[in-house]
Formats: sequence, C-alpha cells, structure tokens
Amino acid sequence: MPLAFDLLQACRRGRTRWLGTGPWRALPWTEVLALRQPACALHEPETTTGEIATLTFPAVAYAPAHPLLGQIAPPLRLESGDPRYREGGVSPAATVRFWSLDDAGVIGEDGLVYCPQCRAAVAETARQIFLTAGQHPALAHDQPVTARLAGISLLLTGPFGHAHYHLLWDYLAKLALLPADVRQAVDHYLIGVPETPRARDWLAAAGVPLARVVWLSPGAHLRCEQVIFGSLPCGVNQPRAEVQRALCGLLGPAGSTEAPRRWLWISRRGQPERDLRWEDQLLAALPRFERLALESLTAHEQMAAFAEAAVIAGPHGSGLASLAFVRGSGHLVEFFSPAQPNNPLYGRLAQVAGWRAHWARVDFTRPTELAPVIAALGKHLPPP
Repeated sequence: MPLAFDLLQACRRGRTRWLGTGPWRALPWTEVLALRQPACALHEPETTTGEIATLTFPAVAYAPAHPLLGQIAPPLRLESGDPRYREGGVSPAATVRFWSLDDAGVIGEDGLVYCPQCRAAVAETARQIFLTAGQHPALAHDQPVTARLAGISLLLTGPFGHAHYHLLWDYLAKLALLPADVRQAVDHYLIGVPETPRARDWLAAAGVPLARVVWLSPGAHLRCEQVIFGSLPCGVNQPRAEVQRALCGLLGPAGSTEAPRRWLWISRRGQPERDLRWEDQLLAALPRFERLALESLTAHEQMAAFAEAAVIAGPHGSGLASLAFVRGSGHLVEFFSPAQPNNPLYGRLAQVAGWRAHWARVDFTRPTELAPVIAALGKHLPPP
C-alpha cells in the first residue's frame, strides 16, 4: 500500500481516536471480550457478550479438476508472483465460531462490528479483500449512528461482495449453521447485499422474514442492543461438505426417490465475459442438454433443477454456487475464456458434493474448439 495512503490513514485514525466517538483500533475477539469482562464483583449488570457456538470441521483434500482438453491451467497470480490458489492440496481442519456482543456497533455493508465502550473493532469482522483489519477505512472515519435496533440482530454479511456464491455459501451458510433456538430468537437480520428481487427471493426461501431485514449500505452505522455474528463458514473459497449439508437442510428442496438424470447447460447469454457465443451450436450437437437461464428462475426452481441434475455445464460464474443442492454422483463441466485465470472454487464445490469436476479453456467468441469439446464431452460424460 502506498506510503502516502498509510500516512493519511494514520492521521485520520488519530483524529478519530482523540476527537471522535467511533472505533479507532482493531483487536481480536478475545481481547475485546477481555476488555468487556467485569474487573471484580459478581454483582454487575447482566451481559449477553460471549461465544454462542463453536463448530469444528475436519480437514478436506481437494483434488485437481480434470482438464477436459488436456490443457495446463494457468494460475491466478498475486503481485508477489505466487499463485492465488492451489490446484489441489489438503485444507486443514477449520473452526467456525459465533459470538454475541451487547451494546454493539455495526458499520458498513461488510459488517464491521465494534464495542462502543472500548472503541475497538472486532478484528475478525474488519478484514477486507485487500486490507488488513488495522487498515479498515471505518477506523479512520467517525460516522454518525444512522439507526438503533432493540432486541437481537443477526449479522449476515462479509467482506466479499454481492455475488450469489457469497450470499449462499458465506452469508446464508451462517444462518444454516446457527443452533435452531438461536435462529428463532432473532429480531433483525442485517444483510450486506443490495435489496434486489433475487436477494429477497433467496432470503425468503431460507425462512428469513423480509419485514425484519435491515439492508446494510456502505454508509450504515447501527447501534444494536445485541448483535450475533460469526466467522466465515468456508474461509476464503474453501467449501466444506458440512456447510453444504447445512445449506441443504435449511434451503434444499424436498427429497426425491428418482435418480438425478437431467443435463443442464447454465447459459450466461448477454453477460460480458461470460457469454459463450457458440452455445447454440454446442447444444444442437448435444441435444440432451437443457438450456437454463438462472435469472428467470425462482430460488426454489433453481434448487429443484440442480437437485435433478446428473450433469451441469456452462461458463465459469456464480450461478454454479447452487451446486450446494445436487444429489448423488454427477459431473460439472466449467468453461473458462482465455482471459480468465483458472479459479478452482466451483470444482471444489462439486467435489464436496460428491461430483467430479472438469474444465476447459475455450475461445468464447469463435467455435474453434467446438469439435474437440463435443468429442471430450461424449467421452467423459455418462451415456444416455
């Protein structure tokens, strides 16, 4: 990060510390909790601050997805030159924790939680994609409180943004993993994605009463009587089978006794960098595929379609997050354009759901690989 930016932030944080009332530092939850603990007597005001639940998931081994055309995957590299993702490897055991903080502040759509008493942000909620907890911009701006919420508020947001994957596997997964009695006690749901028909539909499908939703904006600054918040269920793009099962339990369609048979082509027609222009020719050659435009389906229709699928194929994109609802053993085929670095996320989703993942890099604008793709699909996908 440029030195000038660091100096400017330091000046702003100093001003907030000495002249403001908001958070000016970020501390780990354990240190915030220690600052909130009574120093001596037992005869103190009652508190609801503490840990709500702890879940431990075992290690998971991610296998590299199968290169449909025998290609070598070019990795996404960071500024340091190191690869952002590994093709395979073992992700260590993970712990997901939920905490409660009374008389709490919540800032921004990414849900920075802080203690107004010690004016410290909980570091576990302050990390952003490119910034550490101590660099969070909210620590350098003393924003006025925009709303006060009585009762219990559940924070369902995070640092990643608005893509369907994050809504499902990062935010709604927290709701799915919470103990049922805690879910039933919630008065307000703090949601860090824009209010859209799609978001409302998925929240309603998860059993969230829309009248109790508070849509967080970048300028939001809430003061909550009690807020419940948690760590990321899948870390950073490391999905777990336990999370998938929890999502199915919360959202999934009714079980079917029939074996999944449908072949689904997830169309991204008209979307920049996702539109595979020769999909008509591909589907004409492989008529078993059904073209699916997910934006035209409700949440329940999407879940039902994925639950009935034996093969799901299409361009890389967040619509593949609904792999959470597949059943049995099946195949994912993911297409990347030459401009896209390989991202193993959806291949990992397929794997934790018990499916096999394939990928291919193809020119989305010209059908130069059409014949080899058709031949490879015929070789590796199940026969009729």
